Amino acid sequence: MLLPGVRPSLSTREARWRRQLREGTGCGVRIGILDTGVADHAPGLRGIVRSHCTVGEAGTILTSLRGNDAIGHGTACAWILKQLAPEAELHSVRIFGRSFRERGEKLVAGLAFAIERGWDIINVSLGTGGFREELIDLANLAEERGIVVVAAANNEPGKASFPAELPNVIGVEGGAFGSPLEFRFRAGDRIEVEASGIYVRAPWPNGEFTHFTGSSFACPHVSAIAARLGQGRIDELAGRLRTQLAALGSGPM
Repeated sequence: MLLPGVRPSLSTREARWRRQLREGTGCGVRIGILDTGVADHAPGLRGIVRSHCTVGEAGTILTSLRGNDAIGHGTACAWILKQLAPEAELHSVRIFGRSFRERGEKLVAGLAFAIERGWDIINVSLGTGGFREELIDLANLAEERGIVVVAAANNEPGKASFPAELPNVIGVEGGAFGSPLEFRFRAGDRIEVEASGIYVRAPWPNGEFTHFTGSSFACPHVSAIAARLGQGRIDELAGRLRTQLAALGSGPM
């Protein structure tokens, strides 16, 4: 037990964070998934997603009791989140319909909606080369409200992707790791986190499992890691997450 006014040593604090990362379930943490929707009939996802919304034309938000996903991208991301943060509360905001050729306005509208909902973590496994100023404003608003935004980098080296490259967003790229909870943190880099994103096993909406590769699938790994670390003290997560990631990146679980 620590005496009043005595702060834990760095090693004690890191040991506690490492245990939290190993044992956390994301209980009490709300995660918004901005993606292609989530097929709630896919394996392991029936009844898991609490709310399904779609960004329509002119940024209108449509709600539905059931979720669907014509592409499969969002379903795979939701499944990864469910495996790694099984007690987190998931919410879906569908940006894309039957292809990835949607306007950046829908990303902006979807992120604004997710921030207004006040979800603790927003997983953005997509990005755009434009709308930088609008996304800066939204990232600033999320930061002010204590909301963590985790976003995927572009898979093409050197190609810009927002919001992942904004300084108050946790940008993620994919790599190969022995455990889904392992990652690397590079403080000050354009994209700070590298997490498991190569041959990640997850289902298609039709129930068949396959292996996915890309930063999109590394992104939910980091959102789940954040949910584990934020469990029980979610109001402090935004202020300390980078410190935790720097302390735990590439270390033993």
